[in-house]
Parts: sequence; C-alpha cells; structure tokens
Amino acid sequence: MTISSQRPVRARAALAALGLLLALLGPERPVWASTDSIVVTMPTEGAVLSAAAPITVNWTSAPNGGAVGVKLQTPGLPTGFFITGNVPNTGQYTFTLPDSFPCDPQADYQVRVWRSLSGYAGVSGSFRIVCPLLITKQVVNTTGRPASGTFRMRVQCEPGSQTFADIAGSGQGSFTRKVHVPPGSTVCTVQETGMPLPPRGCNWLTTYPGGQQRAPGGPAVVVVNTLQCGPATPPGPRR
Repeated sequence: MTISSQRPVRARAALAALGLLLALLGPERPVWASTDSIVVTMPTEGAVLSAAAPITVNWTSAPNGGAVGVKLQTPGLPTGFFITGNVPNTGQYTFTLPDSFPCDPQADYQVRVWRSLSGYAGVSGSFRIVCPLLITKQVVNTTGRPASGTFRMRVQCEPGSQTFADIAGSGQGSFTRKVHVPPGSTVCTVQETGMPLPPRGCNWLTTYPGGQQRAPGGPAVVVVNTLQCGPATPPGPRR
C-alpha cells in the first residue's frame, strides 16, 4: 500500500476517534464549553406563591462564590421585574415583593438567577402569584386635636372568605396595608368595622371615594376617615 492510499484510512480513523470522544463527553458539553452553571430548584413548577409573603429562591451553582442577580420574569420575556443584582452566591435568597410590583394573578412567573461576572443564568419552573388586596387608609385631621389609633377593616372575598386587617393611623396621613386573600378570590369588599375613639365632641366620617370592591391585584381600596369636631364647649360658671 502506498503512502497516498494510507491517508484516507488515517483520516477516517481520526474522525472516528473524535466522534467517540464527543460521544463520551455528551452532546450538551463539548470540549470548549464552560463549567459555569446555575440550576434554580425553587420555586418549583406549578407552585402557587403569595405576593404578600416572603419568597425563597434556591439554586445550585458551579463554581460557588461570587455574586448573583435575581429577578422575576414571565416565560419568553426576560426583561421582567428586577429584584437585586448583587447578593452572595450562597444558593438561597429570600425577598418580599414591594408595593410597586405589578402583580397579575393570571400570569405565569419564573425566577431568573444569573452570575454577575459571567452572565450564566438559570431559570425556575413556572409558578403563579396570589396577588394581595391593597387598602389605603387616609386620615384627615385638621382640628388640631390628637386622634390616633387602630382602624379595623373587614375583608370579604368571593367565592367565600373573610378576614380582618388592622391599620394603625398616627395623626394625619396616608397608610397602605397589603391583605393576603385566598387563591381563587375574584372580588373583595372592604368594610370599616372599628376606629380609634375620637376626642370628646368629635366624630369620624368614613367615606370610600372609589367604592368598596376591588379584585386582588388591582388598585387599592381607599378608605378616608375625616375627624369632625363641634365648637368647643365653654367652661361652666364657677360656684
């Protein structure tokens, strides 16, 4: 056999050896791939989480160390809602969604965790978020007389649940409270059932400027309490 006739044989043998090596390495890890990786293990696929409660994210990372970023996104839309961009890569992080989070009870969400330096990322399974009902208490007191304490709200939601929420009002101002409601709640009605004892000669006027019913995840139910006082009673004659 001549040298020229041996070249095709050697070339075929080299290709076969390379194919065997790639098969051993596996189709998802060629020889030039990085070993950097992140796998998000929690939240799990199909989970139902509450926007009014802390959310815990678990992940595994190779290599460990460094820092990671965390955000919420909907499948196929990686822009999402930014949570943090620099937390220790310990494999766990717990956060609470702020009032500014645009919660959608019909949306599917995922948690995305990425390594701050390399950009490698992992994504959790899809889950739903039970949106809270927001109540905003506005206390109006222009009388100059002190009146503060706790306002109690009864929240009744369809198809059938009831809970109570207390909002502490200190003087005059606006106070917002997130109220956790059961999954599947469609519309909730807010009714004020208790308020601080007004000063002598005064009373509270309660109004609901936008109505008393809201769907969870929608705009806040606004409850306005205005302190009204009559003329001060002059002291009686001395005896």
